[in-house]
Amino acid sequence: MNHPSSGLLLGLCGRNASGKSTICEYVQQRLGWSTCSLSDAIREHLMETGEKPPYTRACLIEAGNTLRRRDGPGALAVATLSRLDEIRASPSSSLPSCSTISDAIVCESPRKLPEWMIGRGCVAIDSIRHPAEVEALRKGPCPFLLLHVTAPAKLRYAWLLSRNRAGDVKTEEEFVAAEELELRHPDKDGQQLLDVFAEADLQLENTAASREAFFEYLDVFFRSAVQSRVQQQPDPCS
Repeated sequence: MNHPSSGLLLGLCGRNASGKSTICEYVQQRLGWSTCSLSDAIREHLMETGEKPPYTRACLIEAGNTLRRRDGPGALAVATLSRLDEIRASPSSSLPSCSTISDAIVCESPRKLPEWMIGRGCVAIDSIRHPAEVEALRKGPCPFLLLHVTAPAKLRYAWLLSRNRAGDVKTEEEFVAAEELELRHPDKDGQQLLDVFAEADLQLENTAASREAFFEYLDVFFRSAVQSRVQQQPDPCS
């Protein structure tokens, strides 16, 4: 496949605070991609039931498990695929100009990214936490790649504290305990992160000292690893 005719879906998986949200910021700001999270459907469900934000991580996890039990383990992915046109039309996902895209990728590099990898037709999908969600996304209308983002535990805990996100745990003990439950929930419809990681097409280790350094690393990663892996994929849209 030279290029996917209807854009690429890039799924993101990884342990808590490994850098997945930062990758979403990168593809949106540097490449003009659309972004979304499977947790968006969970938040909509909570609002419909009268729950008011901010939602704790534990609340989102339990609500997600409830939806998987009720609608099937791949339900969050199916709901997201049904909204692809809406996600791509979001005003937050606009094509950046050359002045705002990394020169290393688009403007001057002899190995610049191809045109199909720039713009809102490509979508990064965060918060994939069950193998049935991976299966549903692979059956979607466009090529799908799953990227497993890793980072050392001590770095992740430090990043979690520094981001100060509503609903995050506050102590290292809570951080470890919550993570163990997420990796393999005793309920088969609960989060099964280890099984998701095993499905990954690509892996990226995040040890960057700063957001800027991580963006520079991602410039190279998308130009080499992601582009190369996409070219090995069949195009279900053709």
